[in-house]
Amino acid sequence: MSVRELVYLRMSTDTELSALGLTGATLYANGAPDSPQERFWGVLRWGIEIPGVRAQRGRDRVTDRECTLWVYNKSPEYDPINSAIKRWCAILDALEATKTGDAATDGWILTCEWTADIDDGYDDVYEAWYRSSGYRIIASGD
Repeated sequence: MSVRELVYLRMSTDTELSALGLTGATLYANGAPDSPQERFWGVLRWGIEIPGVRAQRGRDRVTDRECTLWVYNKSPEYDPINSAIKRWCAILDALEATKTGDAATDGWILTCEWTADIDDGYDDVYEAWYRSSGYRIIASGD
């Protein structure tokens, strides 16, 4: 399983996030639709992957990447957004030193480091309030 798949799986099946309204149906792995029907949803945005060790190749190569969770709410309430981000941080912090899957070819998450939470905001296209939180993930495998 890839790092992206693992993060999405952990986020989309988490019972605390589901109770808040972030489920497999309301958490988008890459980009949300132009007009989401949900009142509360999240988007995982992946940054570029940077090689961690020069000249390393193959499935064991280590890469450095950033993942950001954007949480949107059509209601002007930040409590659900803040609760989702707090849970996101707990999930990502727990991923450090985790194998990405059961297959022999799966890699390892070596480091999961919180990078920042951004200011509260309002997206006039989605007509929703939002906030995001980012992590730097260093991992082997895909």
